[in-house]
Amino acid sequence: MKNKVMAIVLGALGCWAGMASAVQVARVSLAVGEATLFKPNGASSVLVRGVELSEQDRVVTGKSGMVMLVFTDQGRVAIRPESELVIRKYEDDPSGQATQLQLELMRGTVRQISGQAAQRQPDRYRLNTPIAAIGVRGTDFLAQATQGSVQTYVHEGAITVQPMQMGQSVGTQMLSVAGQAHYLLARAEGAVESYHVVAEDAERIFGIRLGKPALAVAQQGSASGTPARSDAAADTPLLAQSTTASRGGWVVTSETHAVDSMRPATDVATPPAIAPVQPPVVDAGPQPLPEVIALPRQLVWGRFSDATQLPLSLPVAYSQARTGREVTVGELGSYALWREGASTLAPLRGTADFAMAAGEGYYSAGGQTTALSLSQPQLQVDFDRMQFSTRLSMVAATVPAAQLNVSGKINTEGVFLGKATDQRVAGALNAQGTEAGYLFQLNAPAGVYNGLTLWTKK
Repeated sequence: MKNKVMAIVLGALGCWAGMASAVQVARVSLAVGEATLFKPNGASSVLVRGVELSEQDRVVTGKSGMVMLVFTDQGRVAIRPESELVIRKYEDDPSGQATQLQLELMRGTVRQISGQAAQRQPDRYRLNTPIAAIGVRGTDFLAQATQGSVQTYVHEGAITVQPMQMGQSVGTQMLSVAGQAHYLLARAEGAVESYHVVAEDAERIFGIRLGKPALAVAQQGSASGTPARSDAAADTPLLAQSTTASRGGWVVTSETHAVDSMRPATDVATPPAIAPVQPPVVDAGPQPLPEVIALPRQLVWGRFSDATQLPLSLPVAYSQARTGREVTVGELGSYALWREGASTLAPLRGTADFAMAAGEGYYSAGGQTTALSLSQPQLQVDFDRMQFSTRLSMVAATVPAAQLNVSGKINTEGVFLGKATDQRVAGALNAQGTEAGYLFQLNAPAGVYNGLTLWTKK
C-alpha cells in the first residue's frame, strides 16, 4: 500500500514538474468565434486573446472560429475556420545550435508568416500535413490540408514542399514568388501539380483576403525603430476573410474584425463614490454581423484557355480549373463551370434557397465592355419538380439597368438550363445540391449583358 501511495505521489509530482517546465512559446493575439485549446493532458479551454501556448498544445477552430498566434520570435500563424493545428516543437536558440520549429496542420487552412528564428535558420522550420511537409525560406504563405490533398500558395518569399505517399517522399518542389510556380496541389495518391497562380485566384481558392504581404505587416514599425506590433489591430488584417456579403450584389471583399470584448484592455480610472445620474440606456441587443457566404468548394469557373484578355476575373486558369474536376456548362472559347465529385445528383426533396457567394458581369456594346454591379440575387431550386428559378439585377453608371428573370428544368446530372425572352441561363449543382453556379446572358437593343455566378445553399 505504501509503495502504491508513493507511486501516486511521484506520478503527481512528475505531472506537476511537466506543467511547471512547460515553456510558453506563443500567445493568442486575436480570437474570433468558436476556438478551443487542448492541452497534452487532455484538458481543454476556450481560446481568448492573451492565452499563452506551449509545445504540444493543439488549437481547434469551429465553423466561425479564427485565431492569430504570435510566437516568441514574432512569427505569426493565422488559423482559419474548421482547422486543427498542433505546436509540436518551437525552440528558438539565438546561437542556432538547438533551434527547432515544427508545427503540424492536421486539417484546415492556415496563413504562416515567418518569424526571426525561421529567417535566421530556415532549414530548421517545418509545417507538416497529412500529405506533405512544407519547409520555409523566409516567407508568407497559405496551406490547406484535407484527408485527400494539401494545397499551398506562396505570397512572399519561397517554400519547399515535400509530398508524401505511403509515408515515403515523392520528391521536393520549390515554390517562390520569383519562380515559375506559386501554387502546388498534392494528392494522397501521389499526384503533384504546380502552377503560377495570381493572388486574386489564391484568395478564391483558400477563402482568404491577402492584401499586401503579411510579412510586411508583421514587421511593421521596424523601419522606425519600434518593435513590431502584435496587438489585435495589427493582426486583424492577417485574419481577413474573403467574403461576398452582398453590397449591391457585386463581389465584395470585406475584413472580419474582432468584437469589442477582444480588443486590448485599457486603464480605466476609478469612478467617484457617487456617480452622476445618467439617462436610461436602451439595450438594442447584439448588433448583427455582416453576412458571410461561403464560397463553393466543389464548383469553380475556369477559362477554356489561359487567355487573359477575357473581361471577367472570377474564372481561374484552365489548367487549374480542370484538375480533379469535370466540365459541366460553358461558353465555347470563353468560360466553363468545372465540378469535382459525383456527376449524378443525389435524391433530394423539398425546396432550397441559395445565396450568391460570388458574381461578376459586364455589358458589351460597340466593342466596349463595362463592369456591372449585380444586386438582389435570388436562386431557388425545387428538387421535387427538378426545377429552378433565378432573378438578378444588373446596373452600372453608364449602362441601362436590366433584370434577369429565368426559370427552367434540372436534369439528373444536376445541370440546368433556362430561357426567357432575350435571356438565358446555363448552370449546374454539385451532387449534394448545396452549391450552384451559372452563366447568364441578356440581349438588349443596344448591347449584351453577360456574367458568371456562384451560389451556396442557405
